[in-house]
This record gives sequence, structure tokens and C-alpha cells, in this order.
Amino acid sequence: MTPCLTNIMDTGNRSAVILCNPPDSRIFPFAREEGNSVLPVGNESLLERNINILKNQGIQDIYVIGKQSAVLKRIAVDNFCVFEEMQNEIFLQIAGLEIPGNVLIMYGSLYLEDGDMAALVQYLDQGTAAVLGRPWKEQESGFGACPDGDRIHTIYGHPRDHYVDTRIFGACVLPKSWISALQYTVRGAGVINCGQMPDEQYYLESALGQMIGLGMELHVYICERPVVQIRFPWELFEANRYCCRTLSELKEDCIGAGSMVQDVYRKQGFLKVGKNCRIRRVTFEGNCVIGDNVVLVDGAVIGNNCMIGSGSVIRHSCMIHEETVIGPGNKVDFGAEISGVTMEGTAAVHGCEVFGVVGRYVDIAAGVVMAVLRFDDAQVPRRVNGRVYRSAYTNCVCIGDYTRTGVHTTFLPGVSVGSRCAVGPGVLVEKDVRDNTLLLLRQETVQKEWGSARYGWQ
Repeated sequence: MTPCLTNIMDTGNRSAVILCNPPDSRIFPFAREEGNSVLPVGNESLLERNINILKNQGIQDIYVIGKQSAVLKRIAVDNFCVFEEMQNEIFLQIAGLEIPGNVLIMYGSLYLEDGDMAALVQYLDQGTAAVLGRPWKEQESGFGACPDGDRIHTIYGHPRDHYVDTRIFGACVLPKSWISALQYTVRGAGVINCGQMPDEQYYLESALGQMIGLGMELHVYICERPVVQIRFPWELFEANRYCCRTLSELKEDCIGAGSMVQDVYRKQGFLKVGKNCRIRRVTFEGNCVIGDNVVLVDGAVIGNNCMIGSGSVIRHSCMIHEETVIGPGNKVDFGAEISGVTMEGTAAVHGCEVFGVVGRYVDIAAGVVMAVLRFDDAQVPRRVNGRVYRSAYTNCVCIGDYTRTGVHTTFLPGVSVGSRCAVGPGVLVEKDVRDNTLLLLRQETVQKEWGSARYGWQ
């Protein structure tokens, strides 16, 4: 069924639960103790972003369930519930929250956009069980289904392509009468193809599949906008790209108090500028959102649909390519080029070329190159826990937190370097580097006598 899109004035008893899964090694080199939900998209954590989207839909009772963490506690404020392990306890807690009405449940590491959340909330108001979906992609991993119209009869865990046509994501609506059924969730992926080897985790998607077996009628809403379940580092790159594309909705300039914008060349688009910024002699190729206390000067070029975090400095003919997110407190200087995502405190200078996702407080030295394509232009295969993945984003280079590089380091497409590493000058990085590693080039040189006599002088 299609949700009714009329405005519903009575929005009482609207509740949501956000599940923040524990650390996930598949996101290397960006694994966080608090889990993937604290990773940044558009210069705010996924958790903060999802809370804000829910609040925009009129949902004020939002519960966050995650491991004990000051970071999660700060974001979630009062409605924070702690679990020690990702066991059935998490579903028992939801069942025991005394939620007054229907509930929307989602993973904190899910990227989705306002329009699709609004459509899912319509099911919440109707009291109809529904889950988020999109068309299945070839050789995809995750949960899938083959709906009859919009009705789902079976949810498969990591199915073969010919069994399904719809990817199922961890965002759903449960009527109040079915919330208590969560306590009976069992381990594993539920229905699987013969020969599959499910793990022993608990999954929201498989919980929904079990409820179907108990008689619940489950519908699927097919997203009209991008949706990403962030499990791998290149999916963080992908989600930030999608977030940047939402800037096309800017329709007018908005310049914050105390900001100066002078001698700016603009090809098209609009600017949303925070407070106390200094912007002079800069080229903007399209829309841009700029935080507070940012300095953009001296010939910098900013591509279309970019985001620049508060406190950053970009100057001296640097190039920020389209759909790039520059994190807060970055320094980009002296002809550096960046395409992708940088997190807090990154420095990139002196002709370096960055393509990928760069963690917190990373030092990118002069002349560093992060390659974009293979010679054959093919997608780079990334191997995670023995499985090979390829997508339009697996070519990106990923650098973990607090890592530094030497001058003229070169990274081949698709490599990841862990946190707290030092990569020496002139190294060609052609495979992944684990956390806490010093990587140096061993070089052999030849020294001989030389001088004017070699040219015929006495």
C-alpha cells in the first residue's frame, strides 16, 4: 500500500528508537569505539543527523540504544539506554521501553534523506508495519526480499541475486501491538539460501522476518532517494557524496553575521555562510555550505556542492573538487587538491592530491598523490573478511586517524592505511597498512667521484 501523504495534525505518541551497533572491523581504518553511528556525513555524525531528521518529522520521543559512551550520551542527551553486548538484550530493551504507541526503529549508521524519512513516518501515523527498501544491485550483500506488490512475505539474509529484487534496510515501523514480539528475536540471518553460513548476531531485519512468520503483515517503502547502510569505508565516501548533492536545494544566499565576502567569482549557485568568515578572491563553481570562522582566500577554487567545516583555512590556489566535504579545523594550503571527505583537523599542503576519505588530524605532506584509477579503468576490488567487494566508490583511498605521510608518498587506488601510522617519504603504498605501523622505503644508492675533470677541465 502507498502511504497517505496528507498532513496529519495529531502527531501524538510518535516515538523512534535508534540502534547504535558496537565497533565494526569492516569499516577499517575508521572503526570507532562508539560504532559507525558517530562517523561524519556532511560534517555531523550519522547519529546527530538521524536525530535531526526525525525531529524535523515531528518525532520528539527518540531513544538511543548503544554501548556505554560519553560521545553517544552527549548526542542522545537524556534518552540514552546502555547495553553491554549486541545480544538479544537490545531487543528486550526496546520491548521494555513502555513506548506509548507505534514506533520507528532504525540503525544509527544508516544514511537516508528527509523525503524518504517523511514517507516512512506516514506508515508510523497509520500504524502499518513497514520497512525501507530499494532495488537490489547485482552481487550485493545484505538482506533482501521479493515483494508481492508492496507486501513482503520472506526476508532473506545475504541471498543470491536471483532470489530477490529488493534490498531491505534497517529502518522500519512497528505497530504498538508487535513491539513486544522483539523479545523473541533469535540469532542469525533468518531465512537463508542453501549453503550459506550465517553468523550468530542479532539483526533487526531478521527480527522482522520472524514477525512475518508470526502473522505480521509487512509492507515495503521503496526509497526515492539514496540510502546507504554504512558498513565499509567506501560507503562513508558514498554517503557524503549523496549528502553534498542535497545542496542543489539551495535557492538563495545566506551570509552569517560578521562574515565578509569580497572579490568572489561565482559561476552559478548559492552560498550558505556561517558567522565571522573571511572570503576573498575565491572562485565558487556552484553551491557551497560554509561553517563559522572559515578563511577562504588567495585564489582558492571551490567546486559545486561542497561543504566546508567551521574553523578551516583554505588558500593559495587550492582546489576543492565538487561534492567534497572538508571537515572542521582543516588547513588546505599551497596548491593542494582534495576530492572526497576529510575529518576534523586534517592538514594538506604543497601540491598534494587527495582522493578518498581522510581521518582526524591526518598530516598530508607535500607532493603526496592518491591515485584515482587503475590503468584499465576498472573498479578496484576490496577484500574484507575474505569477501571481495566492488563498486563505483571502492577506488577511494582511506587514511585512518592521527596518521602522517612523508613527502611524495603515492597511494594506489583502493588502499587503506590504519590509524596512528607514519608513512615515510617516497613510499609507494600498494596494499593495506594496519594500525600503528611505520612504513619506510628501503633504498639503494650508488656514490662515485665526479667533478670538472669529467668535462675536460683541469
